[in-house]
Amino acid sequence: MDNASRFLDAFAIIEKECRNIVNEGRYTKFYLLLQQAAKMNSIVRRYEVELQEYADLRNAIVHQRTGEGEIIAQPVDWVVEKIERIADLLACPPQLKDHFLKPVRICRPSDRVKEVYCRMKELGTSKMPIYEYHEFVGLLTLEMIADWAVLKQAKIPDPVVEEIFKPQYRKEKVLFISRDATVVEALELFEEAMRRGITLLAVIISASGKKNERAEGILTIADLPALMKLAD
Repeated sequence: MDNASRFLDAFAIIEKECRNIVNEGRYTKFYLLLQQAAKMNSIVRRYEVELQEYADLRNAIVHQRTGEGEIIAQPVDWVVEKIERIADLLACPPQLKDHFLKPVRICRPSDRVKEVYCRMKELGTSKMPIYEYHEFVGLLTLEMIADWAVLKQAKIPDPVVEEIFKPQYRKEKVLFISRDATVVEALELFEEAMRRGITLLAVIISASGKKNERAEGILTIADLPALMKLAD
């Protein structure tokens, strides 16, 4: 198959997926469809400018033919490879369960802070979910432990987690997402939080994205490069 045919096949997939994103069954010009889809999907949004350029190239290939129907323009290899990659991302986006599931160590409100701190250091993590009776309570962070350590509260020299997990910490943003969700959906949670100026501490992965389910993975800002690489 030549480059032009590969390009047109990939473009057709992208156009179909954009229609699915905006739930548009009627014919709509691609440029308008692209604008609508970009508001709803981070992959389309990331490649919106390139897809506009690819639409111009598609028009040149499709409409400017000789009388015998011969294609008169052949895209270069790297353009074809790029549009095929975008088509793959939209049609079969990578799922979290294939890349980010891992055992998640948790703590309980009744656990001693010093013991939890040692666990966190051993794991090399700065955050640990707090669960009580299989229900998510909050996220313990090294910052909270440091606050207690600096204050050196004499009344609680050897506190348990619930004694340093103050009410204001409960307002820190932690979201949940299904293991079947895509990398794109996870990225959109972080992007939406940044747009709204919200500190998103973590996205916890569970079976169906509910807080009363076992944590099967945890995403933080440190995972953004890996998420973006999979969506690039």
